[in-house]
Order: sequence, then structure tokens, then C-alpha cells
Amino acid sequence: MLSDSELATLLYGLKRCGVYMSENTKNISFPYLVADQAQKHVTVNQSLGIIDDLLHLSVESQSLNAPPLNPVEGQRYIPAANSQNEWAGKEQQIAAYRDGAWFFIHR
Repeated sequence: MLSDSELATLLYGLKRCGVYMSENTKNISFPYLVADQAQKHVTVNQSLGIIDDLLHLSVESQSLNAPPLNPVEGQRYIPAANSQNEWAGKEQQIAAYRDGAWFFIHR
């Protein structure tokens, strides 16, 4: 079995050779923990936020093309076509307002 530092060295070598390993899970985009990663709690908390955003999913609206002026923590939207501001280019993704910022989850 490889040690954490040996695994990190191997992954670094693969990336340099053009072999790419995703940093997120394929379906829900959970961030993977990386060997020798500092502040692992940040990555775990990000994953918990995604779970919270998706569990019992309901959205406020699917017809807005710009974020509301005063979003409420925990609100979720699906930006409409031709979205603007923070939602530009995020059409049809789930826009979740969490920790004072917008997070986007691919559907």
C-alpha cells in the first residue's frame, strides 16, 4: 500500500504526463480529499453543503435570469435562459445561496 506522500507523488506525476484524475466525484461533484491536503475540514464542509443543497430539493423559482437582490440563506433557484450577474453562464444549474455566496450544482 502506498503512503500518503507516495500517492501524492504518483498523482502529481500522472498529471504532468497528461493523465488527469478528477478532483470531484462524477455525479454530485463532491470534492475529493487529497493526500497531504491541509485543512481537510474545508473539503468535508463543502461536501456537507452540497448534500444540504440537494436533500429535499425545492427551488424558489426557475424563471429568474438574475439573482434576487436580497437572497435568503438556504434558498435555491434554477437560473433561466440568458442569466446575468453571478448567474451568467449557469443556466439550468441549481443555484444555492449558502454562506453569503452563490454555489452552483450541475443537474
